[in-house]
Amino acid sequence: MTRICVFVPVKNGMPLIQDTIGSIIGQTAFRDLQVTLCICDGQSVDGTLRYAKEIEGKCTDVGIKYLLVSRADHGMYDGMSYAMGVVGLDHDIYCYINAGDYFSPYAFREVALLFRRKIQWVTGLNAYYNQRGVLTRTVLPVAYPSDLIRQGFFGALLPFIQQESTFWSVDLQAKIDLRRLAGYRFAGDAYLWYTFSQFETLVIAKAWLSGFRQHEGQLSAARMAEYRQEFNSIRDRRALLSYVKAGVIWGLLRLPQSFKLALSRSIVRV
Repeated sequence: MTRICVFVPVKNGMPLIQDTIGSIIGQTAFRDLQVTLCICDGQSVDGTLRYAKEIEGKCTDVGIKYLLVSRADHGMYDGMSYAMGVVGLDHDIYCYINAGDYFSPYAFREVALLFRRKIQWVTGLNAYYNQRGVLTRTVLPVAYPSDLIRQGFFGALLPFIQQESTFWSVDLQAKIDLRRLAGYRFAGDAYLWYTFSQFETLVIAKAWLSGFRQHEGQLSAARMAEYRQEFNSIRDRRALLSYVKAGVIWGLLRLPQSFKLALSRSIVRV
């Protein structure tokens, strides 16, 4: 039995959160998975909290362990770090996803199989949805060198590590400084990747696991300048040779998928 915990930080996320929760409930068709859903609500006033309370019975009916944490917070990472402290370290795999984004139907099963191959940290195809939730584009990454992660190349000169598609082990979960995570309002993902990259290499699965949904009022678009400020406070100073390595990756990203598979040692097939 593989135990997977997914955190859903949200504040006033109706009706987008319904697609997110539906995609999590759909993972329970596989009997060798035990899913825990933890909603981290920042005291929503638009119906999100009422919806979160109503779905508890539905989650229980399909075998999902359900936890709702609703409290005033200072941002999504404050709320999520508190929930992480409540959940603890009794799961095998952890992830988080924002309201509106959703997992592919077989994501948790494929991730569980990958972790049985001793993988500790994995991400999938970079996938993008339009406002209606239609999958419009996927890109296969080629490599995520740990030094480039810590120097902040991904999300600056190279595409972001897609948070919705990224899963990590309990060993890495234990490395998170929850107090420090709670202090970030926008770039908590960058702090997580910085921390994990000190211990493990991010592996790329040739699979659609989840994706990023573009919609109106998106925090990531509205507060990008503040995100950049936090992002730059986390990263290490960039080395000159690292620009060369980043340039090689930039070029490889533009190659056909068959070339990426032939040239990259970071990609695993599912």
